[in-house]
This record gives sequence, C-alpha cells and structure tokens, in this order.
Amino acid sequence: LLLNHLGVKTLRPNNTVSNLDIDNIPKSPLAPRDNLLMLSNRLVTNNANVEFYKDILDHVAEQGNTVIDTDLSAVCGATVYQFQNDIFFSNHEKHDLENTKSFLAKRIGHKKIHAFHQDGHIDGWFCPVTPGLIFAIDDAKNHNLLNLDYK
Repeated sequence: LLLNHLGVKTLRPNNTVSNLDIDNIPKSPLAPRDNLLMLSNRLVTNNANVEFYKDILDHVAEQGNTVIDTDLSAVCGATVYQFQNDIFFSNHEKHDLENTKSFLAKRIGHKKIHAFHQDGHIDGWFCPVTPGLIFAIDDAKNHNLLNLDYK
C-alpha cells in the first residue's frame, strides 16, 4: 500500500499459467531475483519458464528497456551485484565463470567485471549499508572487494 501511494508499480510473476499439464508445470518462482537481473536499462532473464514473467518482461520493454534472455543460470540478482561501474559476480560452478564474464562484457557492456567462486548467493555474502561501508561475512576479508573505493 505504501509503495502504491509513492507511485511504485508492483509486478508479480503470473503463476496461473494454464496451458501446461499439471505434472509439467514448474513451481512458481519464489524469488524473482533468482531469474531476473536489471543492470542499467537491461533486464536479463535466465528462466526457461518465461511465461511466469511475461507481464513483467512486457512492462519492462514498454518502458524502453532491453530484455535479454540467457541460458546462464549465474546471471541473476542473487549472484551479480553492481557498484557504480564495477560488476561483481559469483558462481557455484567454477567452469561457468568465464562464460558469465564474457556474457556480461558483451551483452551488458560493462568493462570492470570481477568474477570469483563463492558458494551461496552473493546477496548473502555482503551488503552495502551506506557509502563507504560494506557489511560482509568473515570470508570476505581476503577478497578484492575490500579494495573497492565505494562511494
């Protein structure tokens, strides 16, 4: 209600898709960040079940943004984080690091991309609290994130 009052439009995945057999319907998304990533004016989806997000993807495109599809599961809001002009991403699968880095450089156009292998989602690994302050788990003390001049 507060978001609506502030002029924010809330979009939710459509979990009433009826054109599939009940045994073949995937579970509806629990967290859209696992399938979607917005960087600048580009929305990336890594979801084979795009029908759940069709209304959202259409809305984003109507706003003048580009929608890009990929089969790289590591390209999502749970594993990619942008600080100003730097993009940090992690991946459970070490062999996908270069593919993901290449995708972000070519399709998204970022030059400063920092790849690392980390079990778990990046959003559970660190959180920018305020300019100059990043809250991170203990494993972060040896990571190049500490050298980032975050303003």
